[in-house]
Amino acid sequence: MRNKHDMFLEFQQRHMTPKKLQELEGSQGLPILLYTESGEPFEGIVINGDDDFFSSPFFILKSIDEIQHCATLTSLKPLSIDGCKVELPDCVYSLKTTSHCITVDLNDFCGIQVLSSKLVNRQLPFINPK
Repeated sequence: MRNKHDMFLEFQQRHMTPKKLQELEGSQGLPILLYTESGEPFEGIVINGDDDFFSSPFFILKSIDEIQHCATLTSLKPLSIDGCKVELPDCVYSLKTTSHCITVDLNDFCGIQVLSSKLVNRQLPFINPK
């Protein structure tokens, strides 16, 4: 009987290969979530100053280094329909691109989820004040 770690490695070898990720590399505005071995989405922390910081599991794959088996990701800021930062993925209306990048070791992830490119920089609706 295979143990959990062996099953994880098998899954990672099939789904997190540099070739499969390269298909996403440079895809304009294709947001992704990366999942850790525990099954939780990986989150990056972005600090834009004293009062502006957020964590986000949403990224765009910028580049891959096959030799080092790492990737550079651009952080995306999750926004609700009214333009506020959101914590819960179910409340995301738009994913705003940022200038913040993070380099990650792809060996730390076991899964990837590709989201709709329509979420990236999606125009917020105009809400007429009453």
